[in-house]
Amino acid sequence: MSATLLQEIFPKMVASEFSITGRATLLLKDLELIHDLSRQVGAPMPLTAGVTESFRRMVADGFGVRDNSELVNAYRGKPKA
Repeated sequence: MSATLLQEIFPKMVASEFSITGRATLLLKDLELIHDLSRQVGAPMPLTAGVTESFRRMVADGFGVRDNSELVNAYRGKPKA
């Protein structure tokens, strides 16, 4: 994730303010593209791989249409509203 994205997401997580500014499914698509390209060129990106896996689980758990910042709720096991 970019520093700009983290600057947007982190305060929302802390404030538990989850208005949708970016859906998890869209970020996962971008992460998958980055992850695939890094494998093709032989450039390991372990942090990106970890974030990609986190968003895969988030989407699989039904948070895909939610805001990216709801990753914190996916980890907390909070039900989707």
